[in-house]
Amino acid sequence: MNEINSVGGPADRFVKVVFELPRDDDGWPPVACEGLWAVPVTADTVWLHNSPWFVRGVANDDLIRVRRAEDRQLWADERLEWSGYCTIRIIPFREARWEGRGNDFSMHSRPWESPVRASSSRHGGPRRTARR
Repeated sequence: MNEINSVGGPADRFVKVVFELPRDDDGWPPVACEGLWAVPVTADTVWLHNSPWFVRGVANDDLIRVRRAEDRQLWADERLEWSGYCTIRIIPFREARWEGRGNDFSMHSRPWESPVRASSSRHGGPRRTARR
C-alpha cells in the first residue's frame, strides 16, 4: 500500500478530505460539503485529525476510505474504523434561552462545566498504538 502525497495543510503530513453533505427539506446544513484535515495512511485511507461541524457519523481519529478526483482532491467514501470518539454538536439558536442563564454560552460563566476544552484534542480516550 502506498502512502498518498500531502496536498497542503498546516504541516506536510496533513491532507484535506472533503465530505459531501446531503441537505434536508429545511436546507440544513447550510453548506454542500465540508473539508476536514486528515493524516494519510495508504493511497485510499486516512485518519481524521479534525472534528466535523456538519458531517454526521464520523469523529476525530476515525479511519476513512477516500477516493482521489481528477483535480487531485480527496473525497470521503466511507468510515472503515470507529476511533471510539464521538462528535457532539451544541447549536444555540437565537430564539432559545437557557432558563436562568440567558444567552451566555461561554465556559467562564458556568462554574458547573468541566474545565476540559471542547475541541478535537484527546482527553484520555482510546488510543491506537499501532499507528503512533
